[in-house]
Amino acid sequence: MQMCKGSVSTTFSLEAWLYLSRFLRPIVFQKIQTRTYQYSDLSLVSKSYVHSFALIRILDKTSMAVARDLFGRTFGVGSWNIPPRKGYPKKVLEFGNTINLVNTSPPNLYVKFKEFISDQRVDLLFEEISRHLIIRVVYCDLKAEAPVVSEVLQFPQRLQCNVEHIDNNPPQQIRKDKPVPCDTTFVYNGKLYTVTRSDGRRVSALCDDGEMLSFTSDELWSLILDNL
Repeated sequence: MQMCKGSVSTTFSLEAWLYLSRFLRPIVFQKIQTRTYQYSDLSLVSKSYVHSFALIRILDKTSMAVARDLFGRTFGVGSWNIPPRKGYPKKVLEFGNTINLVNTSPPNLYVKFKEFISDQRVDLLFEEISRHLIIRVVYCDLKAEAPVVSEVLQFPQRLQCNVEHIDNNPPQQIRKDKPVPCDTTFVYNGKLYTVTRSDGRRVSALCDDGEMLSFTSDELWSLILDNL
C-alpha cells in the first residue's frame, strides 16, 4: 500500500455549496494573502487581501457515510482500469486490479484513547466570492481483493482469482489469454510463491525464503490449473 495525494480546482455554484453544507457542516475561516505589484517606475507595492474560505473535511467513517449517501457508494474510490472503448464489453472489477481508495477506517489494532482522525481524507475548500472550489484528496492504492474494498463497496465476498472451465474439457487443456494477476499465490515444489511482476508474457514470483522464479504466462497458468 502506498500513500498518495492529489488536488483539482473547479468552479462551484453557491446554491450547490449551501445544499452540501446542510449535510456536512463546513468550518469558516479567513486567510490573508499578500501580493506584490511593480509599477512602471520600478517601485514595489505590497497589498494584502482578506479571503474568506469554508472547509468541509471528510476524514472519519461518519462523514464518509454521509458523503456516499450524497454522491454514491463509489465516492472516494477510483479504479486504475482503462475504460472500455465504444462497442467493447463493459469493464468490471477483477482480481488483481489496482484501485485508489480513501480509507477512513481506523486500524484494527488502534487503541482508541481519543477521537480517531484518519490520515486519509477528502478536503473541500470553497471561496464564496470567486465561487472557486479546491478538492484535495489523500488516499492509498490497494488491490481489488483487499477486505476493505469489499467492505466499502459492500461485496458479498472477496474477489477471487476466477479460472474459466470449459465443459467436456479438462482444466489442463484450457489456455488462458489473460496475464496472471499480481499477488496470485501458487505452490511449486512444496513452496508457496507470490506473483510480483506480470507483463503478459513473463511472470516473476517470489517465495517467502527469498527465492525468485520466472515463468511464461502459459507455464504458470498450466501449473495453477494442474493444482485445481
